[in-house]
Amino acid sequence: MTVNTRKNLMLFLTMLLTASNAVPLRAAISPVFRKEMQLTAPERLKIKVKSVHVKEKKNPEYTACGVHVVAEILEVTHSATGLKVGQEIVLVYGAMQYEVPVAGSAPLSVLRKGETTGAFLKFNKQAKWYEPFANHGCCLGDLIVVD
Repeated sequence: MTVNTRKNLMLFLTMLLTASNAVPLRAAISPVFRKEMQLTAPERLKIKVKSVHVKEKKNPEYTACGVHVVAEILEVTHSATGLKVGQEIVLVYGAMQYEVPVAGSAPLSVLRKGETTGAFLKFNKQAKWYEPFANHGCCLGDLIVVD
């Protein structure tokens, strides 16, 4: 490789890395894989949101949200921690709200008081709360139907 070729390659890589840091890179996840994520979650529930507390940090391109939810369990499809209908759980997670839509997989949404939704969760033993099984919008919503 010649010196000029090496310099051009280094310049190109530097520009590529700079551009990739400026724009969040996201890729879509197939419906089959999203459904598989839902079906392998340790906690598969339907919940009704009793209360929501959101802490926001605004950036030029997005708003980062820390979300703390208290929810009542309406249905239990599977529970690794022995959850039962009627119990209340604490759900804590982060959500991103983009100013301009971003291509790729759906981010987690901020739940609203009174909302009923499917919840595909895991238990955080250290914090003693539940979290979405994956940082993906399919973990708070209905079971995905794949033809």
